[in-house]
Amino acid sequence: MKRLVYLLFILTISVVSCTETPVSKKIKFSGETQGSYYVVTYYDDEGRNFQKEIDSLLGVFDQSMSLWVDNSILNKVNDNDTTVQLDDIFIEVFKASKEISEATNGAFDFTVAPLTAAWGFGAKRRLNMDSTRVDSLLQYVGYQKVKIEKGKVIKDNPDVMFDFNAIAQGYTCDYLGDWFRSKGINDYVIDVGGEVVANGAKPDGSPWIVGIQDPTDPNEFSSYIKIKLYDKGLVTSGNYRKFHEQNGFKVVHTISPITGYPVYDSLLSATILAKDAMTADGYATACMVMGLDKSKEFVEDRDDLEGYFIYYTSDSTLHTYYTQGMKAVFDK
Repeated sequence: MKRLVYLLFILTISVVSCTETPVSKKIKFSGETQGSYYVVTYYDDEGRNFQKEIDSLLGVFDQSMSLWVDNSILNKVNDNDTTVQLDDIFIEVFKASKEISEATNGAFDFTVAPLTAAWGFGAKRRLNMDSTRVDSLLQYVGYQKVKIEKGKVIKDNPDVMFDFNAIAQGYTCDYLGDWFRSKGINDYVIDVGGEVVANGAKPDGSPWIVGIQDPTDPNEFSSYIKIKLYDKGLVTSGNYRKFHEQNGFKVVHTISPITGYPVYDSLLSATILAKDAMTADGYATACMVMGLDKSKEFVEDRDDLEGYFIYYTSDSTLHTYYTQGMKAVFDK
């Protein structure tokens, strides 16, 4: 009898142990990419560390999208190489860029490359800019001048060039997120140079917490406010770190595809919350081009976007404006 009870006890323990839910292990690592950093955090039942695979994927992405990789697909397209084969990354980013360009009436425009390079924010040599040079380059800018047909880029003018920097890091986050889900990992947050996408939640059900950068603090990891992020992309665009001087004037990196000149506005930074990081990235850039007033109107008219804007008033006082949907995810 005692032996029978003992065997039943062992059997019960075995059944319970087999039905227990595995405890997810937190994995976090970081590295360098695209001239900046990346930080990946996720929970995995198997405790797998995928840093080598992520670094490899980032290399594949650069081979498609980077202006700083000489033989990248992007540079081959810009050089009008007729033998170039477009990959899925390039086509996906092109389609999204075209859509955002159309939705913003050209405030976002991925054909701005000749201007960004000339103003000193590309891979090519900076030029001394004046109105004549700006006008000469504007003729090559316009998302309407390009399309993809049968896997090939068709340009109205061979001097049209692409710059996907305003959307590529956002898509990098989404690209890595898609890969994680293919591995059965659904709870993660990915930060590539400040562009963030989150999926799922922590094991206890609590949200991922991410910060909106403080544009007045030189520390790029200083947060102005923190956001609870579930299954969304969050991206901040601003002119407070990327700039240089030319002929005694401060030249900011937001170049208007419409005027051809750097954008000077009271808007210090625009943060967009959207379905994914690529979408948030593109619209955040568009808002910096549109300026504060037009951006407020634009995001309020869009059910799929939420916005948080930090700006100066005429008395040099710092203020914020945010949509109600953004307020709902504040980490109070």
